[in-house]
Amino acid sequence: MAEIIKAVILNGAVGVTVIKSTDIVSKAVKLHGLSNTAAAALGRMLTATAVIGCNLKGKNDSVTVNIRGEGPLGALVTACDSKGNVRGYVENPQVELPLKPNGKLDVSGGVGIPGRMSVVKDLGLKDPFVAQLPLVSGEIAEDFTQYFYQSEQQACAVALGVMMGSNGKCLGAGGIVVQILPFCREEDIKTTEEIVSRLTQVSSDFKTHTAEEVLLQYFGEAQLEILEHKEARFKCKCSKRVADRVLSTLSASEAYELLEERGSIEVGCQFCGKQYVYDKPALDRLKEKGVIREKKAE
Repeated sequence: MAEIIKAVILNGAVGVTVIKSTDIVSKAVKLHGLSNTAAAALGRMLTATAVIGCNLKGKNDSVTVNIRGEGPLGALVTACDSKGNVRGYVENPQVELPLKPNGKLDVSGGVGIPGRMSVVKDLGLKDPFVAQLPLVSGEIAEDFTQYFYQSEQQACAVALGVMMGSNGKCLGAGGIVVQILPFCREEDIKTTEEIVSRLTQVSSDFKTHTAEEVLLQYFGEAQLEILEHKEARFKCKCSKRVADRVLSTLSASEAYELLEERGSIEVGCQFCGKQYVYDKPALDRLKEKGVIREKKAE
């Protein structure tokens, strides 16, 4: 379970959200067998997406983020609903790159630029809100900063970090989002910029501290007021019913031909890796229920 704390500082002039996402990243590493480079990239995305998701208001609202650069990781996709259920996957999860000269994981090299980031918010309206932006650096945090500024009209700073151990386990992960609110004074902006300049060791901060401890460490002396505690978790929305709907795109004859060719039909979920296996009795039941049927000739 990830802990998320929303707060304001400087007498309500600046909003702050802190999330400790170690458990979320650890679950993703286990499910997808992520390399350290892939874990750092996907972990940062999962962290930022969870923050966006927990700010959604409607009970059925959701957000999906897709980043694709020219690097070897390929596409990275994350999604979260307003209840804090976040999930994600990376196209090439075993890609590993040498460390940068400064000893940090080469996330930008794995993602690669040029590239694009898309954010789709489903708010229950006729059409979803869609933002398409070029990648700034592929470091993920800078790319989300650009998204907030250009698409949400929010001047903010985003710090994201994932610390991986030599054994492939996530030692610490989390993020800090600092947002300038309306009517923020110039002196408050300067104070905020000074605090943000110190957010350089986020991954190690979350290795040994809770979200509240990190919040107090950086913002405790800036008229801090905690507004809300929330939770997020890695949880997939796939189910047997969803897999059945995938099969319903085939005609009955196509499904049985595929079954005869392969011996069984597997419908896999990219977000969690779960496989739904169908044999002949399973297809027979779907046909009886009308889930798969012969398509009418056009």
